[in-house]
Amino acid sequence: MSRSLGRIIFLILVWLFSLKYYVECIRLPEFSEKITVAVAFWLLTLFVGVELFRRIREGLRSKDLKFPPYREALPRLAKDRRAQLVASVIIYIIIIPLIGFYITSFLAFCGFSYILGTRGFIRVVIPGVIILTFIFFIFTAILNLNLPEGFLF
Repeated sequence: MSRSLGRIIFLILVWLFSLKYYVECIRLPEFSEKITVAVAFWLLTLFVGVELFRRIREGLRSKDLKFPPYREALPRLAKDRRAQLVASVIIYIIIIPLIGFYITSFLAFCGFSYILGTRGFIRVVIPGVIILTFIFFIFTAILNLNLPEGFLF
């Protein structure tokens, strides 16, 4: 994937997440909160629009913006570690409300370690257990905060 195409996809993903946040914040009770989120969203939309236009124009001029056929692009994208990490984070965010923070985070930490090249059961599992133990003691035991619980736990 070319650099320009990757940046265009990244900008679109950032804008989509901000759109989701904007739609959620429309229902805020305070007008000042609504207007702050609306101004930030529309400024971001303006920035993304200008940047997309610039990237597409540069890519077309330099012939860097190549859209490979999907039969060639999808297998390469599936093997790309960055794409695997992005997909893992999206799955992680979706699954937290279903399973709960601790189990989902443990599975995510193990998955992230594996995707980044760590091999061996102990080298993948032990850091996840240690990190979640620290998170539990800091947030639940010391700060008395409840982390998201899912339907299952």
